[in-house]
Amino acid sequence: MKYLLYRPVVVGDVIEAIYTEETIEGACTIMADFGDEFGIQDCVILKEGLYRKESLIGQQILGAFVYANTGIFDEKKPVVYVLGLSTWDGFILIQPEIKVPKGTRVM
Repeated sequence: MKYLLYRPVVVGDVIEAIYTEETIEGACTIMADFGDEFGIQDCVILKEGLYRKESLIGQQILGAFVYANTGIFDEKKPVVYVLGLSTWDGFILIQPEIKVPKGTRVM
């Protein structure tokens, strides 16, 4: 990996949540729609925390985009980090207080 190019934090809508044996124990893979510019991306929430799979769908999340150079033809693959707080009770998502359009950038 040559370098990382940091991109903005963007609001996305969760469209699918999956708990599988392939993920880290307690982790949840989600698919979120971040609007026209960033599209649908896979994200991982490290701990299920206070959320059930069914309650995540439709929630808005904040995703921090990092583009890592894969070393193949200077291709840059997006990696999305879901922003949240780690507490004794589990992972708490950082979310907009009111619903905003997907793809909205955090200032």
